[in-house]
Amino acid sequence: GGVDGRPTTAAQASMQWPWVYHVDLQEAYDVTSIRIFFGKECFATEYRVRVSEDGETWRDVAYALDDSGADVDIALSGRVRYVRVFGLKPDGDNQLGRQMSIRELQVFAAGRPDHEPAGQ
Repeated sequence: GGVDGRPTTAAQASMQWPWVYHVDLQEAYDVTSIRIFFGKECFATEYRVRVSEDGETWRDVAYALDDSGADVDIALSGRVRYVRVFGLKPDGDNQLGRQMSIRELQVFAAGRPDHEPAGQ
């Protein structure tokens, strides 16, 4: 789940808070956008998305508080190899969103068709 191209599967931690979903694209791309499809019942109500070209220097590209679990499109520019989604809240049992799950994370790069995410 998460990067397998099948929105019926999901990546989800088991009772881990906060949880970080880390993706390595295997090489750096000139990224134009990131699309995140959260789980329908298990989503982060507070999350942060960071990207890096080298795995050492990171920059924030998105932050949400009181999120409802809707799918997210993040416009950005720059060279990216690594993407991290930090599920900050919920941070325990019995909270709205329960626990972050990601059905699909797509990274789109300049010069590639919109239907073909980078790293595939």
